[in-house]
Amino acid sequence: MMTLSAKGRWRFSLGGLLLLVLFGASSVTLYLQWDPWQVERSWKALERATGGLQFSQDGRLLLTSYDGEDGITKIWNVRTGECLSEIHHEDENHGTFMISPDGQSVMVALERQMVYRYYDAFTGKPKLDIPIDSRLARVSRDGIAKLCIESIATDMVEGKSESKTGNEVEETHPDSMKKERALTLRSTSTGKILASFTAIDSRFSPYGRYLLAVQKGNQGGVWDYQSGILKHSLKGLPPTASAIQFSEGNHWIWIFADQQLIGYWDFLEERPIILSMAEDGIFFVPITSHDGRIAAIKTSKACHVYDLQAGTRLGICDLSGKSYLGPDRTFVVADGSRILIERLNEILIYDTAGSHIHSLIFKEDSLHAFEASPTSNEVAVMTGSGTIHIYLRSRPESWWGVAYLPTFWTTVVLAILLLGRVFLAKEG
Repeated sequence: MMTLSAKGRWRFSLGGLLLLVLFGASSVTLYLQWDPWQVERSWKALERATGGLQFSQDGRLLLTSYDGEDGITKIWNVRTGECLSEIHHEDENHGTFMISPDGQSVMVALERQMVYRYYDAFTGKPKLDIPIDSRLARVSRDGIAKLCIESIATDMVEGKSESKTGNEVEETHPDSMKKERALTLRSTSTGKILASFTAIDSRFSPYGRYLLAVQKGNQGGVWDYQSGILKHSLKGLPPTASAIQFSEGNHWIWIFADQQLIGYWDFLEERPIILSMAEDGIFFVPITSHDGRIAAIKTSKACHVYDLQAGTRLGICDLSGKSYLGPDRTFVVADGSRILIERLNEILIYDTAGSHIHSLIFKEDSLHAFEASPTSNEVAVMTGSGTIHIYLRSRPESWWGVAYLPTFWTTVVLAILLLGRVFLAKEG
């Protein structure tokens, strides 16, 4: 039995060899499977690609950022490609930009003016400025709450006490915080203190409502940042836990120590789960499907795929021969069935078992940025020319057929044995 896979590899099976020996027949199976990704729509978004992309939480809006002289952020209708609004920053050096969970506001960090500015997503008019000063630790995406540093009280390593203040802006990867800080959660509109606590590390949820903190004593907490009410107490965290972060969709809490992932918190069972450490390098921030079930956890040489509900590893995507020094973007499509990993002008597509099944290759127009929709199997790609392409993964399909070429003396036997075996089937 000979198989042709989507990668064009042929292999013989033991079943085909036995048929050949026992019945004097050669059997050939043609098996063709592919991962169909089609460009559903494209439009010219920018004169040239210099910024990034971001989907809204419901997957209907797409943000593009342009670091030109005007500093423009545009909001697009994903279904039609229509530009719904333009936000002019008057500051070409803007950093972080993100859309609020309800899709009504856009936050942009203006570096020259040293403010987080919130705009109305549909009129483009400024709504709120939050100054970036030495006391500001973090702000929520919707601008409702901010976290302020009152003091850095304790050096956890050397046991020294200090009374300094410091500034920590939002970063991509969690850091190992050596100091426990006294923090206040405040309303940005009134300045009212909603909660006070000490923490080693803290994070606002990307999907709204919650503030997460890891504290001394192997514990942490989750606060509702609109009311300041403690919603969950996290007890029994690993003693080395020094940083913490929400997963997509707020289903899990990732736990880190010295920049390495050591486990996650299961909200349903109210307990920490420890993942096995990889031997091929440190863990990066995990990326999960929007339903929180599948996680892709990158290391220096591979991407580990986990079923978080079962607490098991499904497969390993081997990246040892695919070194890349550029942006290391990784996404899990909404239904958790595919892992997307960026390499130079290429998006590698893996299944959850770790098999490389497809690639999107950009030759004439270079790959600049891409992001997976949180609600569908769509992927937004921005190329170097500033064009946006919306790729949609159609239903994966497979066809396979069996054809037997018997010798004369086995014709009758094989006709009986193989009756009904010759067919063409389509599987979803």
